[in-house]
Amino acid sequence: MKIGELAEKYNITRDAIRYYVNHGLLSLSKGPQYNFTQKDIEDLQLILKMKRQQFSLQEISDVLTLHRIGNMIEPEIITAYKNILERKHSELQEQARQLQLAMDSISRDIKELSTKAVDSGISLRLGVPLVALQLLHCPKCRGSFDLEEATLNSQYVFSGKLRCSCGYSMRIEDGIVHTGNLYQGLHDWPDLNRNLYSNISNQFVSAMQRCHDQVLGELVDMGLKDKVVLETHVNGYFFAYNHILSIPPECLYIVTDKFPEMLLMYKKLIEKLNQPVNFLFIADNTMNFPLKPGCVDLVVDFMSDVEHCLYSPTPYIKLLKPFLKPQAPVLGTVVGYHGLNRSQVLLHKKYPESAELPMNLDRLPEEYRAAGYKLQWQQVCLIESAKKQIGNFECQVEGELMHLMLMKAVPVRVSSGRI
Repeated sequence: MKIGELAEKYNITRDAIRYYVNHGLLSLSKGPQYNFTQKDIEDLQLILKMKRQQFSLQEISDVLTLHRIGNMIEPEIITAYKNILERKHSELQEQARQLQLAMDSISRDIKELSTKAVDSGISLRLGVPLVALQLLHCPKCRGSFDLEEATLNSQYVFSGKLRCSCGYSMRIEDGIVHTGNLYQGLHDWPDLNRNLYSNISNQFVSAMQRCHDQVLGELVDMGLKDKVVLETHVNGYFFAYNHILSIPPECLYIVTDKFPEMLLMYKKLIEKLNQPVNFLFIADNTMNFPLKPGCVDLVVDFMSDVEHCLYSPTPYIKLLKPFLKPQAPVLGTVVGYHGLNRSQVLLHKKYPESAELPMNLDRLPEEYRAAGYKLQWQQVCLIESAKKQIGNFECQVEGELMHLMLMKAVPVRVSSGRI
């Protein structure tokens, strides 16, 4: 029987048959063409049977040897074959026991997750913290607001209007400050299903975790109690959400994004966690935030600058500077490219609202210097092109390496710490 006929008869590939021949499981001699005898066919039937029985190729080879040195009637050969079968049977029994334990454990996890998914228990209701009202100032005249028609309790404002004497007004809805400045572009959308996270490469996730650990260590060393912290552009990534247990209730954490629905999604998730953290959520497409100048003690920038540069040519730190205290540092991570490359050209084509060379790391030191900051950074990893990546990463050209940098920026008159 020819190899093609044999492959078709037993529904296997020709390469599989050649593999068995090359490794001695089928014992015929190779010639210009394979010609399989009835004995070869019987050996193949035994190979396929033992594969279904979960035997390894080495075990199958041992059994084939027994067949080839006798007629399977000799007591010694029968005993040896029986011992091989009994060992495999015991091994499979233990595997079945371990698999049953694993399935039972998975079933418990599924039940627990199903319970969480339909959990209707009482969760914390968050709103605009009353302590944050004094920091809300008019983005036009920097005057203070009057709160009108408010729904509130002893800690939070859940709805209402904020009016300035100059005529500017905002609203509080679902515990979120809405400036009315909505994104009108066509190149971004709220990532409510977190597709960016699910499609990002494992290499990138591991490197980000190293950045998390180091930045979180610095935040703990600084102490966040009674501090005002700002994190922007959380549609790309929300550091505080993933480290909420490390934020003390005495900290005021300001979170901004251009998509109100992103802020509402995160607010509802945080409420389920029942963590009494003072979050001030501000929905604003600009970075002319309705905040008191010089009120922020610390900026957490986990890809915020990267997200910003895709939709604005103005340097991120330049727009942040009016809201920062004189000693306020900026901590986080940034990804991008050194020099000029094709990846940045493709990025600008995909995001025409961006700077001419988006994600250009060479621009950052000068931008921070112009704002009165010294930029410190260290490379965490080089990211190669990966099919699993999406969004701004899909513009990466094969062979052009993206740099993931851990960064810290401090005012030049403030002594720097570790990074």
